[in-house]
Amino acid sequence: MSEWIDELRAALTREFGDGKPQVCTMATVDRAGAPRARTVVCRRVSADGAVHVVSDARTEKNEQVKAAPQTEVVFWLPAAREQYRVLGSIRVAGPAPGGGPTSPDPARDELWRAMSDPARALFYWPTPGARRSDEPAAFPKAAGPGDGPPPNFEVLVVRPKRVEHLQLAVHPHRRRRWLLAGKWSAAAELNP
Repeated sequence: MSEWIDELRAALTREFGDGKPQVCTMATVDRAGAPRARTVVCRRVSADGAVHVVSDARTEKNEQVKAAPQTEVVFWLPAAREQYRVLGSIRVAGPAPGGGPTSPDPARDELWRAMSDPARALFYWPTPGARRSDEPAAFPKAAGPGDGPPPNFEVLVVRPKRVEHLQLAVHPHRRRRWLLAGKWSAAAELNP
């Protein structure tokens, strides 16, 4: 394991505590090659450094990562005045083949159960980005874990290849980079 993983996990806990969403920005590329970025909630940073974000299979974001499976996720921690940039490949964990109740990635079911009822309800709303429905019943306010996630519930798993940490609270600012080449390199100190 690399030191950046423990540092990032600790920094997220300090910044967001246990109850607040761990908000970050995820960048992708659309079919025309234009950059696209959006704010997402990081649901987990695993022991190997993988970043897990839940997402609706019907979104443009999911189409983009399936077409070009590379991303950069940026965590801005305003209280600490720190930034973590995580560059890597991204894969989509969806429902089991054939639509069965078991996911090919156990994290999918775990993350579904860990979400709040209002967050789970979003996956039962109409297709994101489609013309807005005027029917109030189309937007449930809560959904329990039930028998598991619906087919459109997917987990985007970012496998880091390069991580940078920028600390702005010190003078001079500190910037470090880790690279994955078989194993994680030691931190390289860079000019900020």
